[in-house]
Amino acid sequence: MGVKLDWQVEAERVHNRVGEDPRSRRRRRLRRLRVTVLILAATLVMGTIGALILSRLSYVEGVIERSLLETVQAEIAALRIGNYPDFIALQRSSSDAWFQVQTEKFYRYQDLKSSAGLNLTGVVSSIAVDSQRGRVVLEEVLNGVLHQTVWFYWRYTDGWRHVPSDLTFWGETSSLKTPHLTVNYHTLDTALAGTLSERAERWIVEGCALLACETPPVLTFEIIPDPGLTLGADPNRPDTILIPSPLASLERARADQPISASLEDQIALEVVHQLMGKLAAWADPAPGADAAWLRASLVESIVSSFTGRSDPARSAFMESLKGTYGTALMGRLARELKPDSTLNLLASMVGTSVDLLAVDWRPFFQWRLDIEKTLLTRGDQYSVIALWDAANPASQDLLRARLNDPSAASAQVIGVSIAPGGEGVARAVVQVTVGDTPGTLIWRLVEGTWKRSG
Repeated sequence: MGVKLDWQVEAERVHNRVGEDPRSRRRRRLRRLRVTVLILAATLVMGTIGALILSRLSYVEGVIERSLLETVQAEIAALRIGNYPDFIALQRSSSDAWFQVQTEKFYRYQDLKSSAGLNLTGVVSSIAVDSQRGRVVLEEVLNGVLHQTVWFYWRYTDGWRHVPSDLTFWGETSSLKTPHLTVNYHTLDTALAGTLSERAERWIVEGCALLACETPPVLTFEIIPDPGLTLGADPNRPDTILIPSPLASLERARADQPISASLEDQIALEVVHQLMGKLAAWADPAPGADAAWLRASLVESIVSSFTGRSDPARSAFMESLKGTYGTALMGRLARELKPDSTLNLLASMVGTSVDLLAVDWRPFFQWRLDIEKTLLTRGDQYSVIALWDAANPASQDLLRARLNDPSAASAQVIGVSIAPGGEGVARAVVQVTVGDTPGTLIWRLVEGTWKRSG
């Protein structure tokens, strides 16, 4: 037996194919065709069954959603016409407290219809059904401003009923990431999360540029549907800011803008605290200390630069400081400010004395008058005395009179002029009004700060 070459093996294969019976070949082809047809038919049948099942499920879901919408519209109709029996009949809970809550809500809605032009539009912004649970987001117009509110339902044997809020049914969790920020949120807070992701990333970058941070912090925002949550840093995760969802915290939240001005201000304030916390350790100064006011004014100024909103009466000092000496001073002040710092620190930074600082002093002296009243209200006379030029005999009678009248209203500052005083001590002559009565108050520059004198 010899070894066959490749061409000999191939020749035998060709011979075998050529020699195959034609009828056998046809039968083999028919078998293959039958198998193919059976597979195709089975696939078609299974696909048809699957489509029918999906169609049926979609139909059932549609029926369930329409039933929920009908219940919602019936509840809105009862609120519109003031039909309490129909409204309360659509509420359900094992707790009597829920019925009390909804009763109060019913009458609050009736009051708002007349006092604030509440318009129950009946527009459903979104609807979600999960087995027996239902959730709808409704549009309402209050004082001409579009709002949204969230109602929760449960499907009982006798139909859908409005039930207490189920904050576990707030939608899927998602995250938005930027170089310095992660925003974690649920479906109902998608618009808020998107706005915060864009704005807060910009705040971190711009704030670090202003304060000359070495490295911008990396923060996390957690938007949480918890009406009892207080906005602020997580005590267990210092770089995380907890934000209560407005839709969960309020009876209705504004929908004409992605974030309200008040909420934006609070979050911007937390971001500034995070930025300044990275610059230097900080201990709380005495309430009436210059350092307390300088830090608060610096923080407020940065927040205003983030949001584009400010109170001119409060921001005039810092705005004039930046306008005269440049914004670079802000970062240096934030790094060098200590709990016992006085106005002398600021003056030394720009190479002058306190009385020659080219700033608008009105916010400072208004704060001094306001904090004086606050301290008196608390019964903290010691801190009030520290704000006065107690060693000056001319101030003694006025100081006693102030201590004996803690409820007196704070004067309102309308103008300040700085001038040399006796014995080479600079004076601040502050024009004020108390009610409709004009007056003049005097401060003297003592040990690097202003002390009230007369």
